[in-house]
Amino acid sequence: MQFMWYKFLGFQVVGGEGVRFVFSKIDMQSPDKEYSFCIKLIDERYILVHCAPFVHGSEELVKDLNCNNDLYKFVRTRRERFQIATISGNLQAISFCPDMSSITSSSLSALSLNSGSENNTKQRHTRSRSKNQEIATKKGLASPGSMVCVAPHE
Repeated sequence: MQFMWYKFLGFQVVGGEGVRFVFSKIDMQSPDKEYSFCIKLIDERYILVHCAPFVHGSEELVKDLNCNNDLYKFVRTRRERFQIATISGNLQAISFCPDMSSITSSSLSALSLNSGSENNTKQRHTRSRSKNQEIATKKGLASPGSMVCVAPHE
């Protein structure tokens, strides 16, 4: 009975190779139809492993998640995107997310920072990580390797 509200909201969290988030009650015509995505933490970076059905904008959302570590916002936004795509009919049958699963630690290390600002950037990221960790800990969302933000491509 303690997880009854999950059922009421049409929301499940399932462990496995990563963490799978499953939503129902998104499509008013088919309230039992499931929409899901799976994320995994690899080398202190979240990776989107699976998304069914696929919704555009996933890469941007994962980048945002890796920068701000706001898992609650990420999950909420994914649900909203599923709802919008369902209403507009923009769902794709693809469930595998090739753009996201191909991100590796070697491709992340290819992202470079200007060496002149490296110390300032490290200090800023350290402060940011500390602040994010405090906030995430208060929300119950912190994990040891989830506090990394990499500068976006320019």
